Amino acid sequence: RIGDATSEMYRSRPIKKLRPGMMPSPEDPSWDVIDLDPYGTTAPFLDAALQAAVNGGLLCVTSTDMRVLGGSQQADVCVARYGAISFKSSPYLHEMALRILLQSAASTAAKYGRSIHPILSVGMDFYVRVFFTVHDNGSEANQLSLKLGYIYQSTQCPSFAISPMGRLGGKNSRHFQAGRPPSMECFETGDNLKVAGPIWLGPLHDKQ
Repeated sequence: RIGDATSEMYRSRPIKKLRPGMMPSPEDPSWDVIDLDPYGTTAPFLDAALQAAVNGGLLCVTSTDMRVLGGSQQADVCVARYGAISFKSSPYLHEMALRILLQSAASTAAKYGRSIHPILSVGMDFYVRVFFTVHDNGSEANQLSLKLGYIYQSTQCPSFAISPMGRLGGKNSRHFQAGRPPSMECFETGDNLKVAGPIWLGPLHDKQ
């Protein structure tokens, strides 16, 4: 099948959602593996790809716009493309870029009752590449706030803190609540903190 990639993926959405272990019918147009490797950002293709993958399918996603993901410039573009903001010249540049990309994928998947499971994440030079499986799992999608969060970086030293977007609280700690940020002062120097995110707080790799 040849044509516009996004259009093709939208036409390839699964006919129906499958339970874990079920195999798609021969008529199902969804894909077992989708490899996104455009020159630049993958942002315009993520929505279609996350819908076109079969339950349990593998997505391989490459973004070469490290100037945006890494925060060296165009913070407004990072928000527009990925729904997050990065730090400029952070000591964890590639990991930040990977976690922003995974956050974008997870947030997009959750809109359709799907979740992602990272298998391998690689960042080097001018690009990042992530491999993750996609699953029909409304329960995990609804728990996404526990896997996303913000990073609070000291403006004067390397110290930083992580705060999840949501948390479990209330009776028996079963109710989702808004997360609680750390102190807005650096715990080492007392200086101000700057905020970036949201980012993916879950594992970057599957050790198995």
